Amino acid sequence: MSYNLTNGKLPTASSFVFPYVPSRTTDGAITAPQDRWLTITLPAALMVDLQSVYYVNRWVVSNLGAAQWQNTYNMKGYSLQCSLDSQNWWTVDSVSDNTASATDRTFPPVLTRFVRLYIASNSGMAIHPTYASIARFEVWGDIPTSGYLTYQCRSIDADI
Repeated sequence: MSYNLTNGKLPTASSFVFPYVPSRTTDGAITAPQDRWLTITLPAALMVDLQSVYYVNRWVVSNLGAAQWQNTYNMKGYSLQCSLDSQNWWTVDSVSDNTASATDRTFPPVLTRFVRLYIASNSGMAIHPTYASIARFEVWGDIPTSGYLTYQCRSIDADI
């Protein structure tokens, strides 16, 4: 079973414009265009400490089109990066020439503790090409399990 591992976690960002703070991307709410993170400094990164090591294999970015804004505000390009120590990052997947209100992509599972949305530039965006803003950031995955452990299920009724 897969879980949205960023839900309810407190993200940090390389920069933001108040009141569009990073925590708006993981709080579960997209009810208005104000429910978003905004930065006017690129490159930019939005990082989440998952607080434990997980296998991740899916990421979802809800752009401003998903928050009832025009699709012209959607981010054009961004990457999902992972790290085990928040210092050494590797790119797991990238999106370019995006026009969709939401990106939902899967990739082969990777083991990570930290995830970040990295935006190098927003060139190609007609409105505010030096800004970056998203409404929701999700990373999905599972708790790692050992191949040496097994779980045995037994009915309580069998002992009655």
